[in-house]
Formats: sequence, structure tokens, C-alpha cells
Amino acid sequence: MIESNIRSIQACGGAERRAPVIAELKDALAAVERARGAASDADGLARLSASELASVVLLAQSVRRTAGALLVDATAVADRTQVAKSQGATSTTSWLAQTAGVSQRDASRDVELARDLSTHAPRTREALSRPGMSTDKARVINDALRKLPRDLTADERDTVESDLVDKAQRHSYEDLRRAARRAVESIDVARADRLESAALEAEETRARREATFWMTRPSDDGMVEGGFVVDALTGDILRSALEAHTAPRRQSTCDEQREAAHASGDGAASAHDDHGEPAVPSEAPDHTHKLGRAFMDVLRHLPTDAYGNHGGIAATLVVTVEAGTLTGELERAGTTSHGTRVSPTELRTMACGASLLPAVLGGDGVALDLGRRRRLFSPAQRLALALRDGGCAFPGCDRPPGWCEAHHADAWSEGGSTNSSDGALVCGHHHRQIHHAGWVMRIARDGLPEFIPPTRLDPSRTPRRNDRWRPSTAPAASAA
Repeated sequence: MIESNIRSIQACGGAERRAPVIAELKDALAAVERARGAASDADGLARLSASELASVVLLAQSVRRTAGALLVDATAVADRTQVAKSQGATSTTSWLAQTAGVSQRDASRDVELARDLSTHAPRTREALSRPGMSTDKARVINDALRKLPRDLTADERDTVESDLVDKAQRHSYEDLRRAARRAVESIDVARADRLESAALEAEETRARREATFWMTRPSDDGMVEGGFVVDALTGDILRSALEAHTAPRRQSTCDEQREAAHASGDGAASAHDDHGEPAVPSEAPDHTHKLGRAFMDVLRHLPTDAYGNHGGIAATLVVTVEAGTLTGELERAGTTSHGTRVSPTELRTMACGASLLPAVLGGDGVALDLGRRRRLFSPAQRLALALRDGGCAFPGCDRPPGWCEAHHADAWSEGGSTNSSDGALVCGHHHRQIHHAGWVMRIARDGLPEFIPPTRLDPSRTPRRNDRWRPSTAPAASAA
């Protein structure tokens, strides 16, 4: 079929005189083919500099974008004039599937998009070849326009479409999808809140109804396989937990401590990891394996005594929400740290427990509170800790502040306060050392953190500090 298409193009010489667009397209096709030939000759692309190769990619994207816009226009006219029948096909969809080598589903979506853009979305069709646009983004806009309330006027629809087209050229595909859920925001913010909330509640109800989980029995090699289908919010909660476990860790320090354990004759310590479990052979796992191991850690540390009274589950997901939403004064959805939108009803339900940490915003968009009873350190407190500690405060560690967590010297769960004067920055690896390997952190009289090693590493338990990150002029933490 593809070869016959090429022969058809080559045989349409007479049509070129009647339709200049055909001649222009043939010239453009020949130019692209020459460019591809030049790129493949003697590793043509491999010899280019980084800036030159970037130009090739950007120009190729422009060619594809412009050709895609023309294809949408041509498909719309071909469908309207029933060209497919003259080519021996039963429909435009079947014809495109055969000639383009795509699935019936993809061909159907392309035909639907071409029809809608030519009749109901002229601004989107016109902008299709502009930088930042794509057929995927055009499809997002088209879907949003199809779902608009029927009582909108023509001018209001035009305003909504123009706003989405502008966003499409400036924002990513994912951001455009989120904006499209609130398409009427450009004309009525309150109505956008209500429509989005209703849509989210319907999705959340459907997700709970259709949620599935499966897990096999252990195989002969001791492995279990499983899978699940859950809503986006639950997925974000799991993703946050896994990302916390797969953050960069201080491997060199870990190796040094294993060597120290060997030197002290502590074979039991060297044969186990930070959690007291058998050590895993050193290797460089790919990201999926890292996530798999993190998933195992998450499951093994579930608070098994917390589900009866809902009192022990730590907050695992940050959700940005306006204060009025939690009090019921507003019906505005919140946003998780991964970008998932959550309905006001679901937010109020979850905020009663501790399965999320609400970052409450005032009317001016400024954070009013983080969590309940200030369990976590605020950004200002973390900044103060970063200025004082310079990164991980554990002796010998060089991890920067961005890779660190704020640790309470006196555990919050045991009555400790969330103040900068009672905390320190530690990287994930050394945070686990404090909780699982016998290290103790305390704030000395001069206001600086120090760490007391376990007896197996230092029988005298002499306090140690990390002086590398803290020059003598560093200010003491003061943000309460």
C-alpha cells in the first residue's frame, strides 16, 4: 500500500499544474529526503556539534508540525468530499489506516480531530503549525471545547479557545491538560471551580468503584507478582513514598562504615544493612529495581497498629489547598505535589485523618500552615537550617541541603517541638542511621548539632560534628 502511494505521488505530474500545493509538497519532500541522506552519510549527525544537532532536532520538529497542520486540513476536506470512496476505501478512517500504516483507532481519532478543528475550533486549527503546538495539544483543546457547557455564547467559546491556544504555546502538554479541566476559568472562575469539582468527584467515585488489585502466591523461587489499578491521588501517595526512598544516598559513607565495622571485628553489623536486614550485594540497579526495593521497604514499614484508630499514619503527600476549601467556604480543588487535582470533598475527608499533609493557602496564595500541629519544618525553618548546617550535618557527609530532611533532635512523636533550634538537616542515608543504626543526634550548648556514635563503633561514644559545611561565621538557626 505504501509503495502504491509513492507511485501515485510520482504519477500526479499533470495535477501539479492544476494544484500548486502538490508541486510544493513534492519539493518539500525531496528536500527532507536530501537532508536525511546528508545526515546518514558517513555518520553525518554524529559529526555535528551539540548546538548543530539541537538545530537539526528543532528544525525537524518544525517540519513535522507544519506537515501535521497541513495533513489535518487536507484530511478534513478529503473527509467532507468523500475522497476515500474514490480510492476504493469504505471510509476516511479506513483509508488513512491503510495509507498511513496506523491503527483504526488512531486513524479515527485523526479524522475526528480534523472534522472538529475545521468546523468548531478555527483558532486551534490556525495555530496548529506555530511553535509549541502539536496535534496532541490540539486534541486536548478540542476535547475541552466539546465538554464546555452548552449555555455559553459564541463569544465566550471564542474566549475560552483563545485562552487555551495561548496556554498550549507556552506550557507543557501536562500543564495544558490541567488547564483544560478548568477551561471556563478565563470567563468565570467560580464556575470553573464548580465544574472541576463535580468532574473530579465523579472520577474519584468511579475510581473507587473500579479499583482492582491482584497478587500471586509465592513461586518456587520465593517471588510474588502483582498489579493494581487505583485513582491518581492514591498513585501520588505511593509515588511520594517511593521517591522518598529512592532519593540520592551517601554510598561512599556507607562503604566507609562497613569497612569500619569489618576493622572492629563487628561481623554481624557488616553482614546486615541499616535496617538490620541481610545486606544486598553491591550493584547498580536501574530505576525500576530501585522502585521495587523501595516498594518493599514501604510495605515492610507499614504502621500495622494504626488502621484501627487512624492515629498513627504519618502524612505522606503534600496537597496545596486554599483555607476556604477546608472550611467549606470554597469549592476549589487542591493540587498534589505531583500535579494531580483533588476534589474539595475528597480533600476535606482526607484532612480529617493524616493520609495527606495540607499546605493551606490564604487568599493571597501565601502558606498559612503546614500540616496539623506543625509536625514538619516550615520552608523558613528549613532555610535557617540550611544556612546553619550547609547540608547534611552528619560528620563527614557532603550532601547539599536539597538532598536533606529536617530531623528533630527530640522526636516530635515524643513531645519534641518543631523549631529550628531543635532540628538539623540530614541526608536520607544518615537519617536512617539515626533511626535504625544506633546513632544519636543532639543540639549542643552552642546551638550546633552533634552526633553520638553507637558503642559498636566507638565505645567512648564521643560526640562528632561535621565542620566542613559550617564556617565560623555561619549564623545560628533562628526561625521558630
